[in-house]
Amino acid sequence: MAKKAKKGKGRLDKFYYLAKEQGYRSRAAFKLIQLNRQHNFLAGARALLDLCAAPGGWCQVAVKNMPVGSLIIGVDLAAIKPIRGVKTILGDITTQQCRAAIRKEAGGSLMDVVLHDGAPNVGGAWATEAYSQAWLVLESLRMATDMLAPKGTFVTKVFRSKDYSALIYAFQQLFDKVEATKPAASRNASAEIFVVCSGYKAPAKIDPRLLDPKHLFQEVTEAPKVAGPDALLKQKIKQKRFREGYEEGLSTTHKVLSAAAFIAGDSPIEMLGQYTAIAVEGPNSEGPVEGLEDPAELAAYVRSHAATDSEVKTLCKDLQVLGRSEFKQLLRWRLLIKKDLQRAAAAAAKAAKAAGEGGEDEEKSDEEEEDPEEKLLREMGEVKDRSMDKRRKKERRRRREQKVKSRLRAAQLSQAEGIGEETGPEMLFSLSKLKGKAGASLAADEDAAAPDFDDAADLATSSDEAEAGAGGEDDEEMDSDEEQRRYDALMDEYLEDRGRSFVHQLPN
Repeated sequence: MAKKAKKGKGRLDKFYYLAKEQGYRSRAAFKLIQLNRQHNFLAGARALLDLCAAPGGWCQVAVKNMPVGSLIIGVDLAAIKPIRGVKTILGDITTQQCRAAIRKEAGGSLMDVVLHDGAPNVGGAWATEAYSQAWLVLESLRMATDMLAPKGTFVTKVFRSKDYSALIYAFQQLFDKVEATKPAASRNASAEIFVVCSGYKAPAKIDPRLLDPKHLFQEVTEAPKVAGPDALLKQKIKQKRFREGYEEGLSTTHKVLSAAAFIAGDSPIEMLGQYTAIAVEGPNSEGPVEGLEDPAELAAYVRSHAATDSEVKTLCKDLQVLGRSEFKQLLRWRLLIKKDLQRAAAAAAKAAKAAGEGGEDEEKSDEEEEDPEEKLLREMGEVKDRSMDKRRKKERRRRREQKVKSRLRAAQLSQAEGIGEETGPEMLFSLSKLKGKAGASLAADEDAAAPDFDDAADLATSSDEAEAGAGGEDDEEMDSDEEQRRYDALMDEYLEDRGRSFVHQLPN
């Protein structure tokens, strides 16, 4: 018994059987159904153009979802079996003859939706096929710019390739909204993505370079990232060609510099550019140093120095991957060791020449002379400190403004809630009301016995102004909570006293 031939890549999935059950010519019809369910671009369309439409599954979906009597045109190189309500054209969408045939069938009307589900036959040369599909998408976009009505919709299939970003850029120049999605009916193993472009801008003139594949898909070489010691230099030094051969010592790609030579050298930046690593440990760390009799002693001092930590050792292993901040860190490390060496040498010279006459003069000259590297790092630190001071001042100003705004909001809120109006709680003990009920003598006693509410309000206002004038600084800010508690206690005591006296003086 002969075995049944198997379909490749498990193509007989549920959408294949659903297409058979519902009468669609291909399982791709469910891709358009799901795209329309998500974006709803078929319900209000009166004219639709389907590019690369064979075998006609998308046209069937358009007939079911568009209004009755809508214009639907399907175009493909392969013949499309007749579909009720669909006009089919046999032609190549990249030719002028096909465009003329579409205009003739449309009768001069523009399309509300243009669909494109075309792709080349996928084989083994993926790079060539991806470019061919991107080129086909660009041709369909060219067709859409000729046939789409303003605010129209363009739906196309795009492969994930290096030209994908260029196509998205072209879509964004011509449409208001560009969305990329992958419907559930699209296989996970497939590289296809569907892009829905809505809101066609219909520009009066389109830059021809935008639809030119040679210009749109050209490869752009990015400028190399500046690394190495050049990141520390403001002016780039133009490299010269060696007409007579390579520079001596550049025949190998790995060049190691001893840590002793790096510390004792006069041009550390140039060293960082000429070598690929700095040997802090091992036999290479004790390499020959010009002008130094015992480099091993200096190498041992560098290894035992407190500044030579694990991070510095890691940076020294590969100089080619370091950036601006890492090179500055290595220069600071070198400067710390060099300063300690200078202090040790000065102390030894001072001890040896303590009785000499020129000892003090030499020490003064050493103190007056400043290392240019130390001067550069000191100036960088001063600039950083100034910027930090400006940032702190700005933060303090912002906190002051926030406090003022919060007080204003609290005052507005209290006024909106009725505090301060005639129906407010403080009017229960108003002096004017007491004068009318208990007589002028009681008012005179109250004026002599306690401060007025206006004076208390002035006291609170002055405390707020003093707090606001403090500048929002933590070390100069008054304890507003403690002052508020004292003020509340004073007011409570005053109100209780006035209430008791008022009750005792009422007529029986």
